[in-house]
Amino acid sequence: MAGNYSQNPATTQQGLVATSKGDGTGQIVWSPSSSLLSGYMLKSIYDAANIAQQVVGATATQTLTNKRYTKRVYAYSAPGATPTINTDNYDVVNMTGLAANITSMTTNLTGTPNSFDSLILGFTDNGTARTIAWGAKFEASTVALPTTTVISALLLVGFFWNPTTSAWRCTAVA
Repeated sequence: MAGNYSQNPATTQQGLVATSKGDGTGQIVWSPSSSLLSGYMLKSIYDAANIAQQVVGATATQTLTNKRYTKRVYAYSAPGATPTINTDNYDVVNMTGLAANITSMTTNLTGTPNSFDSLILGFTDNGTARTIAWGAKFEASTVALPTTTVISALLLVGFFWNPTTSAWRCTAVA
């Protein structure tokens, strides 16, 4: 809100005057009649007055500097033949102890991905190589979809959501 806002010390118990220019700047003045107002309360009021400078907006276009994005990882033990994965909840799914061939990665795949969202799938078998059938929600690019695990080794497969084909496009295998 634009404009100056103040509380008149003569009409309040606190004797606090807070002004805002509407541009994120302002000042808080503690008048002599506010001797009961603690420093903690002043800090709380100051923090509340400046919270707009500290919050990332839900729909605002903002540049975040020196911020770390922590991936949401699902540690999935012995997922079975049709792993259940919701891509709205996880960026990385690490499937370990595969004791069965995967007959479809698509059957229990849910979520509503946005254009070019990323997904990393990890596979580690239980000492026996396991086959992987991908299904319609996964596609190769210049990188082929792997069809089997490597015995007792972590197989990582990276994808981006392709909005044109509505499929997870394989972009890396390691």
